[in-house]
Amino acid sequence: MGFLKEFSMQFQHPRGFWGEVAGHILALTTGSRNDWTLSKLNIHPNDHVLEIGYGPGIGIYKCAKNIHSGKVIGIDISSTMKEQASRRNRPFIESGIVELKVDTVESLEIPTNYFDKIYSVNSVMFWEKQGFSV
Repeated sequence: MGFLKEFSMQFQHPRGFWGEVAGHILALTTGSRNDWTLSKLNIHPNDHVLEIGYGPGIGIYKCAKNIHSGKVIGIDISSTMKEQASRRNRPFIESGIVELKVDTVESLEIPTNYFDKIYSVNSVMFWEKQGFSV
C-alpha cells in the first residue's frame, strides 16, 4: 500500500504518529462543521450529550462549553484520538463534564433515555466499515 493511501486510512482509524498528524488536520478543518451541527442541537446546560466519533475533540470542546450540570460523553475507536481529545478537553474532563471512551457505538452501555442529544461529525461514512449499519 502506498504512503498516500496508507495515510488516508488514518482518517478512518487514526493510529500512532500519522494518526496524530491526521487528528491535527481534522482539528484545523472541522471547526465550522462542528459549529453548524451544534447550532442545530439547541444544547442546554443540563443536557446529556453523546458525540460518536469525537476525533481530536473539537466538537466535544465546543459542546462542553455549553454544559454546566449535564455531561458530554464521547466515543471513538481510536486511542490516538482519545489522547489528543483528552489534552484539548482536560479542564472539562477534570471537572466531570466530559468523559471520553475508546469503544464502538454498538458496545456502549448506557441506560435507556440517558442522552438528550446525540451527534456525529465526519464519521458516519466509516460506521459500516466498523460493523455498524445506518
